Amino acid sequence: MASGEKSEVPAASETVVDQDMVDWFKELFDEESVVTSHSKPSAAGPESVPEGIEPRRYSLRDIEQKSLYLQDKNLVAAPLQGDNSAQEEILSVLPNRSLDRKRIPLILTVKGGSQGISCGKEGQPKLQLEDKDLIYLFNNNEEAKRFTFFKSYNSSTHTFESASYPGWYLCSPAEAHKPLMLTSDLGGAAITDFYFNRK
Repeated sequence: MASGEKSEVPAASETVVDQDMVDWFKELFDEESVVTSHSKPSAAGPESVPEGIEPRRYSLRDIEQKSLYLQDKNLVAAPLQGDNSAQEEILSVLPNRSLDRKRIPLILTVKGGSQGISCGKEGQPKLQLEDKDLIYLFNNNEEAKRFTFFKSYNSSTHTFESASYPGWYLCSPAEAHKPLMLTSDLGGAAITDFYFNRK
């Protein structure tokens, strides 16, 4: 490479723009009809979906291709192949519209949007599932914060930082069949880089 030229491939730690997410946020929140529907509480109540808002579904796999499945009220990571692939849990996702959209704040849920992936309410972060519906959380900004993760992208993998606990990241233990956790040791033994593919 000639002197002064820049590589077009970002370094693994470098965050790049996730254009798909930017376009989705713009589609949801920049259209006049959608903005108008957000300007006042919905007459249909807190469980209603504002016009134009559609949750998205994603698979989440760590860089060792461990998928997610539910076991004893935990979200567990393991390689799922063959007949076991049907156990894979798919995320249902909507933006948290009260937080900085440039940081891609996503409310993460499982079981078709009926359980939220929470960082807990105590002094120390603890990943857990709560019976909170995705649409309810979308319409309740303050409560949604503990279910919200800022997604960063490096052109191939994604990291998810807790909105409630800055510096704590969603992670998968190196050992299979262990529950997802939160870690403050980015780049440590636990896996914090994930593939995030729309279904």
